[in-house]
Amino acid sequence: MLRADDFAPLKGLRVGLITNQTGRTVDGERTMDALRKAPDVHLAALFSPEHGLEGLADERVQDFNDAATGLHVYSTVSALSAAHKADVARARASTTSRSK
Repeated sequence: MLRADDFAPLKGLRVGLITNQTGRTVDGERTMDALRKAPDVHLAALFSPEHGLEGLADERVQDFNDAATGLHVYSTVSALSAAHKADVARARASTTSRSK
């Protein structure tokens, strides 16, 4: 759909893409590659779910640089984990201050 509209909604924007091995265009091209080639669209970062961009990792992946695209890949699992840890720390601090 984006390709049919010549990526008009994304033109001039920096774009982050949440993707894995299933992120494909209708003709089978990886979505990240299609966006990298799109005119006036700047694919700035990739976000990968638990088993990595290719879905092959048997464990949670950490952030890394993708050799094929040169883009930084942020792990959605580690990001959620860090956010969760921060929430727990805030809750503990709030509980501790109320109990004094």
